[in-house]
Amino acid sequence: MIHTLPKHHGRHAGLIALTMFATAGVVVWFTKPVAREVRDAPRPAAAAVAIPVTPPPPPIVERTPERSSATGVAIYDERRTTHLNAQVNGWLQKVRPTALGRHVKQGETLAVIYSPEVWVASQELVAQVRDFRSQELLDAQRYRLLRMGMTWPDVSRIEKTLTPQATLPLVARLAGTVVAEQGLRGQFVEPGGTEYFTITEPGYFWVFVETQDTSRLRIGSRAKLAIDGIAQPVPAKISYMYRADREGMRTLRFDVYAPRVTFTPNAHVTADFN
Repeated sequence: MIHTLPKHHGRHAGLIALTMFATAGVVVWFTKPVAREVRDAPRPAAAAVAIPVTPPPPPIVERTPERSSATGVAIYDERRTTHLNAQVNGWLQKVRPTALGRHVKQGETLAVIYSPEVWVASQELVAQVRDFRSQELLDAQRYRLLRMGMTWPDVSRIEKTLTPQATLPLVARLAGTVVAEQGLRGQFVEPGGTEYFTITEPGYFWVFVETQDTSRLRIGSRAKLAIDGIAQPVPAKISYMYRADREGMRTLRFDVYAPRVTFTPNAHVTADFN
């Protein structure tokens, strides 16, 4: 059986409405701090968006040409140089007090050596001419005097005049300038390495340098040669490249013509390659 609630005929309607209003106010009061906390809670940070950055172009660097250098010495061009030294024992007699700096002609006599060895050899030549026995013996005496340094005209004159001589001339085999001189008048000399006269054309000389940096060097490569005693560098080209030694070093030769350059033989040189 279904029972229905009794109807209220308005007697308690006001009380009921007041109760409901109070209940709603309590609910709002207790829920308001939660809403405030939710509102005031820190929000999560937004995810960072990566923006692509184009790197700046690299700076423009001007490349300078590679440079290298090598060191060595300068000497006179041996193709244009003659060295006069003694081939026998004797005493030096110079034609002039000094010949240093003079230009001499080919075949010019600069000094003579008075030698007993030359006197004996020329006597034997005269004996072979007077008592001719064979061409072989005669030629042997001729070559003996020639090896001592006697000129062929002097040998011929001894044979024609049958007069031995005790002097051995020191003759310029090439024309040029006397750039070095040693020995005093009357000095005793003997065979050896002493050069009493050096004759050459001073404007022509060789420069030898050694280097391992030959990968970009060729015959004809240019360099500037800084020579001790000379103010300005001398431009030159590589004329010859020798084979590398066991340590990888190679010798380069410069054939230089510089008529106004005066240097001391074996002067130190630095070659700067462009």
